[in-house]
Amino acid sequence: VSQSRYEADDILPKALSGWLGRIGAKVCIFDCPPALTPLTRSAIASAGSGGLLLVPLSLGILELKGLGWIGEVASDKGATTALVPTMVDHRTEFSEGILDLVKQGHSKERLAPSIPISSRLRLAQTHGRTLLDFDPHTPASRAFLELGKWVSNHLSMD
Repeated sequence: VSQSRYEADDILPKALSGWLGRIGAKVCIFDCPPALTPLTRSAIASAGSGGLLLVPLSLGILELKGLGWIGEVASDKGATTALVPTMVDHRTEFSEGILDLVKQGHSKERLAPSIPISSRLRLAQTHGRTLLDFDPHTPASRAFLELGKWVSNHLSMD
């Protein structure tokens, strides 16, 4: 079956519209690949008008180049884009420089709290546990909690 790009964008929102209302969900999380696939476009479309699209951003030059299409698709659908810088190492000039570029070049998007680089995160993954369960006192654990509060505050404002 051949579908236009815009018809494919509507598949996920249509499938979820009734179900989310029945269970009373206010938040739905999609973990999509960092590519403009039909699934990613449909997930962005699901954020819809007034929705919040969190975009994890590894701090690198190539990652910055991919932000344009995400913001474009999200704004077409009426969603707010928030960038979540990940694997941030505040000890390096490189991380700080990339963060400055993000702040300068993407003023439309909101900048969510950043997640610092953490060897404990990788160790938690090898044990099949979340970082908050494995070691709740690391800077990365505190950053994830701060991000959760940031999202909660954003959702309560809308």
